Amino acid sequence: MVSSVSETEQTDEQLAAAAARPGDSDRALRAARDAFERLYRRHAPLLLAYLAARARPADRDDLHQEIWRRAWDHLPQHFHGGNFSAWLYQIARNALIDHGRKRRAEALADPEAVPDGRAGRGDDRLVEHERMEALRRCLETLSSLAAVVVRARLAGEEYSELCQRLGMKSGQAYKLFHSAKEQLKTCVERALG
Repeated sequence: MVSSVSETEQTDEQLAAAAARPGDSDRALRAARDAFERLYRRHAPLLLAYLAARARPADRDDLHQEIWRRAWDHLPQHFHGGNFSAWLYQIARNALIDHGRKRRAEALADPEAVPDGRAGRGDDRLVEHERMEALRRCLETLSSLAAVVVRARLAGEEYSELCQRLGMKSGQAYKLFHSAKEQLKTCVERALG
């Protein structure tokens, strides 16, 4: 008597083939889902480890779910045998790329509006407020161009973008920023001194 192939003896490719052809009956659909569930149990832990090295913790579960959804949806049309694991990781790579395209860093409109997440005593907050106020007053003493350059650099704008926007040469921007920084340092030290 010939025994049926057990779960551990079936290859990924055999399970993928079974999952890709669900048929029309409820029984065939259950068999396809069972085969896909076996693939999931085999590959989910390593796929999660792969995602852990490439995605933020808050995004991992959603990405993991999205990858398996894509695998289920694309299995009938796009998996034509071969290495299922490689095919799955190609889906994962594409999902990571798509996710990266969705998330774009945005420049801060007002760097001073970002709340300070440091926990501290009231005295520390008061001292920090005095420093920020001194810096604000010192920024007002700079020439308008120097203040624009300093604010842009504090907001994270690159020199190349800044120079293009202001019509300056990079050497001028570097020199202006360095000079303004020294001016601010001296002014703030005097104000708090």
